[in-house]
Amino acid sequence: MESTFKMQLSKRITGLINYPLGDDHIHSDNPGYHYYIQSLKPGYPLLAMHYRGPLMLVLPNADYQRLEKSEITVDEYIETSHFNYGFLWGGGGLISGAYWQPLEDVPGIHDTNRISRYLRILSCRTGTRSHGHSPTAERCQKCQLDETGCPYSPLNQTGCWDNEIQEPDGRVELFNAIGERLEKELGFKIGNVMSHSNDSGELLLFPGFEPNSVQAYVNKDLLNDLLYHPKEERDWMAMAQSFKITLGISWQPDRMAMDDDTSDKHEFCLGFWGDKMPKAETQEPTDELDEADSKKTSPFAFMLKLFLGK
Repeated sequence: MESTFKMQLSKRITGLINYPLGDDHIHSDNPGYHYYIQSLKPGYPLLAMHYRGPLMLVLPNADYQRLEKSEITVDEYIETSHFNYGFLWGGGGLISGAYWQPLEDVPGIHDTNRISRYLRILSCRTGTRSHGHSPTAERCQKCQLDETGCPYSPLNQTGCWDNEIQEPDGRVELFNAIGERLEKELGFKIGNVMSHSNDSGELLLFPGFEPNSVQAYVNKDLLNDLLYHPKEERDWMAMAQSFKITLGISWQPDRMAMDDDTSDKHEFCLGFWGDKMPKAETQEPTDELDEADSKKTSPFAFMLKLFLGK
């Protein structure tokens, strides 16, 4: 029965991570959580801190079905699965809205103290992100962690973020590399980043929301894989160069593949997108504008700062 496996899973995982997981917060990834969490790899469940407060467990749908049909026991599932830990913060951006990573190199849940500490600090970070309120001294004194050694506590004396679990995100590295390619090859800046369900070797581009910018879409399974395996070394520029570019128009079925030998790729894009590409306003350059432009932050550096919540 569904309720039985959820109650068992809730009890076992709560004990293993020393952090409460309610059986009402165990879900399948079908249909998923918009574009933030979808198409999880079988055997790679996700424990994510929800922006509304609770810890939730998102199971790949194939795993959910096996547990529901009693094709695998709860203990067997935990022992053979590669658990990932992170958050669902939402807010629009793909990268800043959801993140996860494994905290152990082997299947199962073993390092309770390390995992529990990460989740407790992440809970406070999530609350600050969602509600704008940092943890109070009273709350920190009631926490299981030593408030004087927690880098997120107002009572911190010895804690340091360098000693906590880091959150590398290969998606940021990849989209930065794609941005370099697009600016050099097509003459466009990269704006919004999203995921698609097409071939993993396709880079899908749509007109951006600002003049001379584009929205870039990369295969969702590839982006998930970057989170599952953060320690794997990759040549980001080589990966960015390997994508075949396809142009699209939002809410329309029209698609156009771009050949590598296209002579003027910038004009090719503009010719396909037509009036869908925002036009730049005519404005006389001034010293003030030039100075302001020089201080602008990369959109990915800004998203990374948001996603860290530090």
